[in-house]
Amino acid sequence: MTKTNEKIHVLADESLGGIKREYVEVDRKAEEGEKIVIVNADVQSEDPYSNGDVFTIGESWSRGDGLTECGRLIFRREHRVLVPVESSEEEPQPSDPIDVIANLATRVAELERENKRIKEDLGWNEMGPGRIAELRNADSDIRHDIAALEEKVDHDRAENEEMDSYVYEEMKRMKDEIDTLHKDNRRHGEELEALKYAAKETDGEVAHLEADSDMRLFTAEEVATLLNAMRERQ
Repeated sequence: MTKTNEKIHVLADESLGGIKREYVEVDRKAEEGEKIVIVNADVQSEDPYSNGDVFTIGESWSRGDGLTECGRLIFRREHRVLVPVESSEEEPQPSDPIDVIANLATRVAELERENKRIKEDLGWNEMGPGRIAELRNADSDIRHDIAALEEKVDHDRAENEEMDSYVYEEMKRMKDEIDTLHKDNRRHGEELEALKYAAKETDGEVAHLEADSDMRLFTAEEVATLLNAMRERQ
């Protein structure tokens, strides 16, 4: 550990075989492997150290704090990074306050001109603040009308879905009735053919057969017998 209170530090560079090099202090976050110098010691529970002590960072954290290779926790506010003098020109340099103020003033003037141009393009001077309020109210009314239309569309869609369901059920019922009529028609046709055949076999005389109180031309068994006889003759 080397101690110094100077802004320029002469330290041995182990990577160059211990050759002495000059280092300057830079106020930034230290990266792993870089040397730091203590400028505002704030010892917590570690081994004591003081301003001017130089360490090598073994682990660097995002906030700028880090652990030295010897295990000391060093906060960002406590140290400065030591960089070789020949590399210091590549480090970011703090801006001159006068230049910063001048740049800010220039930027403010540019923004004011841009704001004025936008107002002219929008017709602000012709409309005035009151016109903006009217436009906002009109926009609110339009949004309200759109919401009402969307609600009506949803309501109509629900009614149409109910109507579709009703129409489907009615069509299904009518189809069932048509199927029943077709079956009845086919059965009546078969009975008519059986009657014609029976009339032919009895020379046009068809007898009525009584069963209970119901008047029928033929029973189901008799119709079946007649149909079988017709098929055999064919």
